Amino acid sequence: MQIGMIVMYNGQLCKIKEACERSFFPGQPAKLYYTLSPVDREEDALYVPADQAAEKCRPVLSRAEIELMRREADGKTLPWIEDRQVRLKEYGQILKDGDPAQILLLIRCLLEKKTELVASKKKLTATDEKLLATAEKMIDDEFAYVLDMNREELAEFFEENTNE
Repeated sequence: MQIGMIVMYNGQLCKIKEACERSFFPGQPAKLYYTLSPVDREEDALYVPADQAAEKCRPVLSRAEIELMRREADGKTLPWIEDRQVRLKEYGQILKDGDPAQILLLIRCLLEKKTELVASKKKLTATDEKLLATAEKMIDDEFAYVLDMNREELAEFFEENTNE
């Protein structure tokens, strides 16, 4: 991890601002932390212990990785889980794990279900809508940053590449 590096941390696009010794509790020795700042809220500060940074943060994907991921996801989706509680647990774990390839498949699964429900004049549950919004934000923030696109351009990029 390097100062100035852009990383994903807990589903947020962040910049590593500094590394510094900190003690958050009286009587405990100071240890090295990275100070992260979410790209869309630079005034916020998140502290990640340096010895845990490799497991909690990952570098953003490259353009080539995103394009490969998109190609590999073509025609694939996750299975819809009928049981609402199991679905929330399983899909929530995908978000927690933060694997962009799985999140992309989750988005596709939720969008397909949403389309199916709209056709029968129904809609996703509020919980499923929240899962979808969270997944889309996680993917959109990183992909838009890497591809230097806004969200509308990003949607067009995926539509164009899906139809090739």
